[in-house]
Amino acid sequence: MDIQLIVVALCIAGAAFFIIRRMVRALNKGQCGCGCDSGCKGADKAKEISCCCSGKSAEADTEAQRLEASRIDSTRKADN
Repeated sequence: MDIQLIVVALCIAGAAFFIIRRMVRALNKGQCGCGCDSGCKGADKAKEISCCCSGKSAEADTEAQRLEASRIDSTRKADN
């Protein structure tokens, strides 16, 4: 087998090892995958994987919709 092919295979195997190890650790610790720093809502449950970003309030959702609508309106006015 060619040396270059062996090196490439070792690089792929190493990358796969670290990706799988990180995934197993996240599943065992019950981490969410949404990227927020405040922690997950279901952190007290051992194996639950829930995203902390999914528990938004209705007020926050309404405010986000209002801001998006005002942004769209301002771009329409600028186009005319």
